Amino acid sequence: MKIRKKILFFTPSDVGGAERVTLTIAKMLPRSEYEVKIIFVFDKVVDLKKFVPQWMLTIHIKIRNIWDFVSWRMYCLIKREHPYAVFSSLHYLNPRTILSARMAGVKNIIIRNNTGWSAWRPDIKMLAWLTYGNASAIVLQSDEMKSELQKVFPHLASLMRMIPNPIDTEIISERLKNSKNPFIEGTINFVYCGRVHPIKGLDTLIIAFANVQRTNANLRLTIVGDYSKNLKYYRMLQSLISNKHLEECIDFVGFQDNPYPYMKYADCFVLPSRREGNPNVLHEAMWLQVPVVATRSVPIVDRIVTPGRGHVVDVDDVKALGYAMIKTLKMKIVQPYHYEGNNSFVGLFK
Repeated sequence: MKIRKKILFFTPSDVGGAERVTLTIAKMLPRSEYEVKIIFVFDKVVDLKKFVPQWMLTIHIKIRNIWDFVSWRMYCLIKREHPYAVFSSLHYLNPRTILSARMAGVKNIIIRNNTGWSAWRPDIKMLAWLTYGNASAIVLQSDEMKSELQKVFPHLASLMRMIPNPIDTEIISERLKNSKNPFIEGTINFVYCGRVHPIKGLDTLIIAFANVQRTNANLRLTIVGDYSKNLKYYRMLQSLISNKHLEECIDFVGFQDNPYPYMKYADCFVLPSRREGNPNVLHEAMWLQVPVVATRSVPIVDRIVTPGRGHVVDVDDVKALGYAMIKTLKMKIVQPYHYEGNNSFVGLFK
């Protein structure tokens, strides 16, 4: 009987882009060759677990915060599990994964950076300086992220791999089976999916939508993503909506474990971010052949959003964003999006 290689995937349990990428990569590995375990490192196991297949084993390392003896807890788990390899996909968890795995004697340590070096906190940069040389592979999402990290760690260039984010086309197709249009008949719908956070530029989107909505009273904006009514930024957005008299036109639907009907049936998907690593949700929208409008929050956006798929505008350019939203509604045929990045990840574990 063939012995399967055990891989531990470490992740928080939020439903962010990096967390979803971790699950997608884990699901790609052939079950006949690999025994995959998802290790949640968080105080609670919440939303992300809804995306974990039933056949995939999970373990919960319960912590109060990232300084709660995380490395020691991870070390104890790794020592007990004796994995062939470990994987982590968030820059603040990566150094702890490397340290605990090396202490436990694991040689195959694969890390993936979810943001560029310039966006990291000083303490994370220090930990990376101390640990990254002990990784066996460092995955970057774009050529720009790879070039930036090579300037910081030129001696680690041979460990770096540029692999775009994978798309979980299987789960998208599965969750769209028998799906219904969530929008009111006769309305024209813009959709945003993601966090409700200042870095996502939703204030810019709301102002742009207010300008566009004056041209057609049937326009609606749906914001899909987790939020708290006590969040200062959310309250600011609500005040902005009230000032623009858009209460009946903008809908916050909160976290959705199946956001894909909102994307599939949208007339336009909008990503107004101020900064991104490699926006997963934009890849997903284009794979669904939905017209998109996105900001130049990361250089890759200009390369993947061709004129046949939508429009790209500068960050925080309200006028250009609104104009692009209007132009995109006139698109009749959307160019198919063929994604080639998935197979590259499987090779990392061989």
